[in-house]
Amino acid sequence: MIARVKVGAAGTHVGQEVDGQVTYVLSPQLRIVGGLAHIFPGGFLETATSGSPFTCPFVGATYTFATSF
Repeated sequence: MIARVKVGAAGTHVGQEVDGQVTYVLSPQLRIVGGLAHIFPGGFLETATSGSPFTCPFVGATYTFATSF
């Protein structure tokens, strides 16, 4: 979703975000991460959207290729 206001100014404060994450190391090359992000809306999001807080889960993976110099 793209939040925007068609007319006038909506402010510049989007909001505050807090994240929590956990990392699990599967091998020296592979790490898995998961967590939650929570957004507390500021003036802009309160004007441009319904102004409700938003929580979003996330997952990711990092693979490090072996290098030899």
